[in-house]
Amino acid sequence: MSKIVMYCVMWGLGSHLSEDGQTKFQVLASGLFKSSSDGPKGEMFDNYLSFQSGGDGSWVHFAEIVPSFQYEKELNYFQLVVPTKDTVCYEHFVKQFIEIRSHIFITGVTGTGKTIMTENTIHNMHETVLEVKMSFSSQTASKSVQIMLESKLQQQRKKGQIMLIPPPGKRMAVLIDDINMPMVETYGAQPPIELLRQLIDTSGIYDRNGLFFKEVDNYAMVGVAAPPGGGRNALTQRFTRHFSVFNVKKTSDDQLSMIFSSILRGFLKIFSFKPEIVDIEQNMVEATLSLYAKFLLNVGSRPSCCPRPTSPTTPSTCATSRRSSRACSWPSPSASPTRRS
Repeated sequence: MSKIVMYCVMWGLGSHLSEDGQTKFQVLASGLFKSSSDGPKGEMFDNYLSFQSGGDGSWVHFAEIVPSFQYEKELNYFQLVVPTKDTVCYEHFVKQFIEIRSHIFITGVTGTGKTIMTENTIHNMHETVLEVKMSFSSQTASKSVQIMLESKLQQQRKKGQIMLIPPPGKRMAVLIDDINMPMVETYGAQPPIELLRQLIDTSGIYDRNGLFFKEVDNYAMVGVAAPPGGGRNALTQRFTRHFSVFNVKKTSDDQLSMIFSSILRGFLKIFSFKPEIVDIEQNMVEATLSLYAKFLLNVGSRPSCCPRPTSPTTPSTCATSRRSSRACSWPSPSASPTRRS
């Protein structure tokens, strides 16, 4: 079996599965690939096929291309992205889909960093990509979506047909966060979604005043959303059929520790905290994560806005732990006490 077939089977059929589903799929696929010596080493979903060396390609482990983290004090805390093999994996596919002008849907439970990961990827492509970012809510109207899209594009006439295109030398990436939030109307449709479906189906939209058709060219759509529930609605398959769906796995405890340690260590060093403070950053992170995990498991009475998960790695962990870790980045070096003997 060729490497390309293996690669297509792995990511084409397995990318949208849940974490448990991917584990079962990997067992099934491993049985199909075991007769071939060209399969990837280790976990299938930790590898991608690179053609930089030519030939039929070579397997590359995502962990091998994880860049080092550099703390940037100019950035807002929640804009900091610590690269891991998972973020590198999904950023790789988002970039590839935008480059070939195909549509990708990133889903996964709340707190897995879907939005900031896709935002960071598109931002890093700013030299060749025009970013159009929208965040949907239950009250988002199709008219506001159309106005936003048209305001970012240039209008030109070609063979009597009006076309909307991005600036020369660029392609447009439409990033839509919480894409499944618009309210479902009486007859079961979501107007903003129907507008986007028309855009993909017909490669254009109709002018709301003149009622003539305007072609939209050279773009890719990136949808981001958690699964339906809690105000989020199921999207029509007439829309989702246009997307390749990737399910982002929950962040493991080891990765959480590494992420927050990297941020806190960078903060303490760049602001010249005392060495004795820098030396205990790992203890600070582990204590924060341990305290939060115990709170989730043992809290008795709690407000309705804080539902009790069943394990320390449930959906809200990453986002809430990130807020807890942020508190450690508030003090100034002058306010830090000297360690007592």
